[in-house]
Amino acid sequence: MLRIVADLVPLFDSGHGARVILGGDLNVSRATVDAKQLARGEAVLTAIRSLGLVEAKTLVVHPPPSSADCACGQGATCDHIAT
Repeated sequence: MLRIVADLVPLFDSGHGARVILGGDLNVSRATVDAKQLARGEAVLTAIRSLGLVEAKTLVVHPPPSSADCACGQGATCDHIAT
């Protein structure tokens, strides 16, 4: 995933970069208590944010509720959307 994000840098640095929407199954997750998987997921998401992208769920006024049994273990502070 990090290589793919790096390949996108020229596009985001071009005049077309402001009109890009990135979507897909990134196969990364913050919904885990596994430290290695959490660090890898955060690395990919940080690289994506460095391109100027934001998670769509942060733009929704009333996002759907998180799953009560989310694997992240954050309980009421969990902001993951069940899919």
